[in-house]
Amino acid sequence: MRLYGKAAVCAVRYAQGTTKIAPKVAWSRAMAELSESESSCAKICPREAFLGLCAKGKIVGVSGDKGFSLGKNAGYALRAVELIESKLATGDDAERLWVAVAGQNKRHNGQMDVVVGLFSNGMLAK
Repeated sequence: MRLYGKAAVCAVRYAQGTTKIAPKVAWSRAMAELSESESSCAKICPREAFLGLCAKGKIVGVSGDKGFSLGKNAGYALRAVELIESKLATGDDAERLWVAVAGQNKRHNGQMDVVVGLFSNGMLAK
């Protein structure tokens, strides 16, 4: 599992724990634990994908900020989850999932790693 997939899984565990840490804080804590790279820790795309999934109730046992402004990164993650749920894509390959979500013109920026990590660990809400 790649860094942002690991971070998403770790953040969910923090957010589901007995202290119920807010998803944004849980993400920051997970990234600080997993990476010493400031640029990796500050990367917006996977963080917004994670927070968007939380805000829309797509992660088991995690409620997010309902007022979270859903940007394109959250939209990519939500679309990926829709495709997985409808069996139009599988959740085990970030690159193939990205092609199904956005086409082949761009590379994903960690958003699909978040979705794949959560899917692989049974953390996506049904």
